Amino acid sequence: MSNPAIEPGVRPVCDVLNAMPDVRTVYSCEGHPRAFVPSKPFVMFKAPAELAFGIHCMLAYGHGDGSLNFCWRLLAQFDDDASMTYTLTTSDVRVSEKHWRPFQEWTTKAMNRDLLQLANLLRARLLQPGQ
Repeated sequence: MSNPAIEPGVRPVCDVLNAMPDVRTVYSCEGHPRAFVPSKPFVMFKAPAELAFGIHCMLAYGHGDGSLNFCWRLLAQFDDDASMTYTLTTSDVRVSEKHWRPFQEWTTKAMNRDLLQLANLLRARLLQPGQ
Protein backbone atom coordinates (compact mmCIF):
# COMPACT_ATOMS: atom_id res chain seq x y z
CA MET A 1 0.00 0.00 0.00
CA SER A 2 1.42 3.39 -0.93
CA ASN A 3 1.75 6.22 1.55
CA PRO A 4 -0.30 9.22 0.37
CA ALA A 5 1.83 11.53 2.52
CA ILE A 6 4.79 11.02 0.17
CA GLU A 7 4.79 13.80 -2.41
CA PRO A 8 4.64 12.59 -6.03
CA GLY A 9 7.95 14.14 -7.11
CA VAL A 10 9.98 12.34 -4.45
CA ARG A 11 7.94 9.10 -4.47
CA PRO A 12 10.17 7.30 -7.04
CA VAL A 13 13.24 7.77 -4.81
CA CYS A 14 11.33 6.67 -1.69
CA ASP A 15 9.91 3.61 -3.49
CA VAL A 16 13.35 2.46 -4.67
CA LEU A 17 14.94 2.98 -1.25
CA ASN A 18 12.09 1.19 0.53
CA ALA A 19 12.51 -1.77 -1.86
CA MET A 20 16.14 -2.22 -0.74
CA PRO A 21 16.84 -4.74 2.03
CA ASP A 22 16.97 -3.21 5.52
CA VAL A 23 16.17 0.30 4.23
CA ARG A 24 13.29 2.43 5.51
CA THR A 25 12.51 6.01 4.54
CA VAL A 26 11.61 8.29 7.43
CA TYR A 27 10.82 11.73 5.97
CA SER A 28 10.84 13.24 2.51
CA CYS A 29 10.01 16.39 0.55
CA GLU A 30 10.00 17.01 -3.21
CA GLY A 31 11.11 20.60 -2.67
CA HIS A 32 9.08 23.76 -3.01
CA PRO A 33 10.83 26.59 -4.87
CA ARG A 34 7.87 28.96 -4.85
CA ALA A 35 6.80 28.58 -1.23
CA PHE A 36 6.96 31.54 1.14
CA VAL A 37 9.90 29.74 2.72
CA PRO A 38 11.42 27.68 -0.14
CA SER A 39 12.55 24.15 0.71
CA LYS A 40 15.05 21.81 -0.91
CA PRO A 41 14.13 18.25 -1.83
CA PHE A 42 15.34 15.51 0.51
CA VAL A 43 14.79 11.93 1.60
CA MET A 44 15.78 10.82 5.11
CA PHE A 45 16.23 7.09 5.57
CA LYS A 46 17.65 4.34 7.76
CA ALA A 47 19.99 1.87 6.06
CA PRO A 48 23.05 -0.28 6.67
CA ALA A 49 26.23 1.80 6.53
CA GLU A 50 27.60 -0.26 3.64
CA LEU A 51 24.55 0.45 1.50
CA ALA A 52 24.63 4.16 2.36
CA PHE A 53 28.31 4.28 1.45
CA GLY A 54 27.44 2.66 -1.88
CA ILE A 55 24.90 5.41 -2.54
CA HIS A 56 27.50 8.01 -1.59
CA CYS A 57 29.95 6.47 -4.09
CA MET A 58 27.23 6.30 -6.76
CA LEU A 59 26.72 10.04 -6.43
CA ALA A 60 30.42 10.54 -7.18
CA TYR A 61 30.90 14.28 -7.19
CA GLY A 62 27.19 14.96 -6.96
CA HIS A 63 26.04 14.26 -10.50
CA GLY A 64 26.11 10.46 -10.40
CA ASP A 65 26.96 9.13 -13.84
CA GLY A 66 26.63 12.62 -15.31
CA SER A 67 22.90 12.27 -15.95
CA LEU A 68 21.77 14.40 -13.00
CA ASN A 69 21.16 18.09 -13.59
CA PHE A 70 21.55 19.10 -9.95
CA CYS A 71 24.34 18.25 -7.52
CA TRP A 72 23.35 15.73 -4.80
CA ARG A 73 24.96 14.56 -1.58
CA LEU A 74 24.38 12.08 1.20
CA LEU A 75 24.59 13.32 4.79
CA ALA A 76 24.72 11.17 7.93
CA GLN A 77 23.69 12.01 11.47
CA PHE A 78 23.59 10.12 14.73
CA ASP A 79 20.25 9.48 16.39
CA ASP A 80 19.69 9.33 20.15
CA ASP A 81 20.18 5.55 20.12
CA ALA A 82 23.58 5.87 18.32
CA SER A 83 22.09 4.62 15.04
CA MET A 84 22.49 6.61 11.84
CA THR A 85 19.92 8.40 9.72
CA TYR A 86 20.97 9.39 6.21
CA THR A 87 19.68 12.35 4.22
CA LEU A 88 19.84 12.41 0.45
CA THR A 89 19.51 16.04 -0.64
CA THR A 90 20.69 18.50 -3.20
CA SER A 91 23.70 20.62 -2.41
CA ASP A 92 23.43 22.58 -5.64
CA VAL A 93 23.98 26.32 -5.27
CA ARG A 94 21.03 26.88 -7.63
CA VAL A 95 18.73 25.28 -5.05
CA SER A 96 18.95 27.66 -2.15
CA GLU A 97 16.49 27.91 0.70
CA LYS A 98 17.46 31.57 1.02
CA HIS A 99 16.78 33.34 -2.24
CA TRP A 100 19.13 36.29 -2.26
CA ARG A 101 19.10 36.29 -6.05
CA PRO A 102 16.49 38.34 -7.90
CA PHE A 103 15.33 35.29 -9.86
CA GLN A 104 14.38 31.68 -9.25
CA GLU A 105 16.93 29.17 -10.50
CA TRP A 106 14.99 25.90 -10.36
CA THR A 107 11.49 24.63 -10.95
CA THR A 108 9.50 21.75 -9.54
CA LYS A 109 9.35 20.20 -13.03
CA ALA A 110 13.15 20.28 -13.42
CA MET A 111 13.67 18.88 -9.93
CA ASN A 112 11.12 16.10 -10.48
CA ARG A 113 13.05 15.03 -13.59
CA ASP A 114 16.22 14.86 -11.48
CA LEU A 115 14.44 12.93 -8.71
CA LEU A 116 13.19 10.41 -11.27
CA GLN A 117 16.69 10.02 -12.72
CA LEU A 118 18.09 9.65 -9.19
CA ALA A 119 15.56 6.85 -8.59
CA ASN A 120 16.69 5.18 -11.84
CA LEU A 121 20.34 5.34 -10.72
CA LEU A 122 19.41 3.86 -7.33
CA ARG A 123 17.34 1.12 -9.00
CA ALA A 124 20.27 0.21 -11.27
CA ARG A 125 22.50 0.01 -8.20
CA LEU A 126 19.96 -2.20 -6.41
CA LEU A 127 19.92 -4.61 -9.35
CA GLN A 128 23.72 -4.98 -9.37
CA PRO A 129 24.72 -8.01 -7.30
CA GLY A 130 27.16 -7.26 -4.51
CA GLN A 131 26.55 -3.51 -4.59
